Amino acid sequence: MTFLQQISWHFRDSMEGSAIMMVTVILLLLLSPAFIKMAKDRLALQRRNSTFMDQLAHTELSLAERKMVVRAIHEISPGNPDALLQDPRIFNRWVDGMPEIAQPSAALIEQLSHIRRVLYSDVYVVPPLRSTRDFQPNLFVNICLARGANVLQPSVLVELDDGQLTFRLTRKDSSYSYRPGDRLLLHVPHPEAMYIAPVSVISVSSDQRQITVSHAQAREFQVRQYREFWRVDLDMSIRFHVITRDGDPDPAHPGHHDGHILNLSGGGAALVCARELPRGVHLRFPLYLADRVLNPVVARVIESQNLPGEKCKAHLMFAGISPEERDQIIRSLFQWQRERLQQDLDLKHGNDLT
Repeated sequence: MTFLQQISWHFRDSMEGSAIMMVTVILLLLLSPAFIKMAKDRLALQRRNSTFMDQLAHTELSLAERKMVVRAIHEISPGNPDALLQDPRIFNRWVDGMPEIAQPSAALIEQLSHIRRVLYSDVYVVPPLRSTRDFQPNLFVNICLARGANVLQPSVLVELDDGQLTFRLTRKDSSYSYRPGDRLLLHVPHPEAMYIAPVSVISVSSDQRQITVSHAQAREFQVRQYREFWRVDLDMSIRFHVITRDGDPDPAHPGHHDGHILNLSGGGAALVCARELPRGVHLRFPLYLADRVLNPVVARVIESQNLPGEKCKAHLMFAGISPEERDQIIRSLFQWQRERLQQDLDLKHGNDLT
């Protein structure tokens, strides 16, 4: 064998070895759990889209309008984290602008409006505040100046008299001293919204930690719905513990208890259980989201009512959760809503899923 033949054989062997190695690497990648999961998710998405397009085919929408609806669901819903953080009015650019459709049909506008209602739950009507007389001691509120510095000061309602409310600041901002006659805004959190009302300072303690204000009329309260209060109805079984403010088990409510979460938002939840939960107690429980578990979550009972059959319904407000955890909850809510759209929405006569 000549020298050139030896080089030729060696080069061929090395090429065969490289090819075998490359094939092996590709097979390992294809068989990796991450790749298999990605392929399954992609296949499931294609199947859902196919089913969704079949449903759209039975509507009065044109092919271009059907594509617009699918695009709206996937680009202005949880699939797009950036759009998730934007104002719900982002949908207006689909209805008003329609960059791909010169004259949108009434059917298209109806379907896009329905999708917007489902995804953003804006058809839910927040109940009006009946009266500030419904306030109870230990109610948590934020106060701020009606004009000028708008730093929110966390406080707790310590006394409720006829025509007056007295709050104790839990943290004092040293940049401002309150004076009688100051106009303040009360921010009262609720499971479904934030109630805001103007009040006037009557007196201030010497240490600037206790403030008495004039009683606000219920009709003066404005309702603000923020993204953390968008909620989804569901039925989630949980097992919770009643704890003290320090996080220790509450001896008055020993052991664990079973309950069902009826609806969930980034700010709180509604819980039904078989035992009475007084206003002000704290609960600790795991929260099962779309792709993870938040454990533990602490929530405070801010409203409680007895139901027939020895059951109790409690409105909970989350305490101490981080902005990242709140975003995880909201993203799960949007994901669940999108899945409902894809699986259960009758586009001809859409059911109100909110």
